[in-house]
Amino acid sequence: MGLFDRWRRRHSHWDRRAHLETIALLPGLAALPAAQLAQLEALAQRFAADKQFHAVGGGRVSPAQIATIATLACWPMLNLGSRALAGWSDLVLYPTGFRARRHRVEVATAGLDVVHEYDEELAGEASEDGVVVLAWEEICLDLEHPDDGQSVVIHEIAHMFDAQSGAIDGRPPLLPGMSADLWTHSFQEAFERLRAQVDAGQETLMDPYAAEAPEEFFAVAVEHYCLRPDLLEVECPAVTGQLEALFGTIGA
Repeated sequence: MGLFDRWRRRHSHWDRRAHLETIALLPGLAALPAAQLAQLEALAQRFAADKQFHAVGGGRVSPAQIATIATLACWPMLNLGSRALAGWSDLVLYPTGFRARRHRVEVATAGLDVVHEYDEELAGEASEDGVVVLAWEEICLDLEHPDDGQSVVIHEIAHMFDAQSGAIDGRPPLLPGMSADLWTHSFQEAFERLRAQVDAGQETLMDPYAAEAPEEFFAVAVEHYCLRPDLLEVECPAVTGQLEALFGTIGA
């Protein structure tokens, strides 16, 4: 696709109404200055033009769905720009939640590996192979309840950004001048504290799913940084500081 064709596709298919409706549902995003909102729309338009959207179950991904997803995906990367969204190209959209086949290897006492297979119900998934899978129903539910601090789009986009450092492991590429040691210490300490709280059955302000693994902690932290920075600041102030250094101010 040539530059002119890409520009024409971007501007002829962009559903600005859906973009603005998405912003209106997110108080922290809607309160941003006009200049940042204009920057967000430009970034979201580019995202919509650059990615390939695939519908599962027939039909197609509508311009309104594309604009909604693009707006959410670009929000955390607002100040980092299009390079933070690069390195992958395909987005698959299911109408509702979907199942993924999982394999878990358990080492037996006799030294033989036992493989357990099971199905997992998912709302979204990010792959280091360059594919993001999302459930539209879950995206809409997230938008209806922003105070929950959850967004499957932001979560999976955080994973894809994380992957730019070589693996989805909770250690994304940092900006020049940021300390990798300070990042690791801040996140590891907060992750271990949250995991201990969850294991003890304690209630937490942060989504307990973040205790599953360091990479999930990072993705959930990005969700909260966008949607509920107040909770993240109380629960993990050092993590908030690191995310602010990386992403800058992206919400009111």
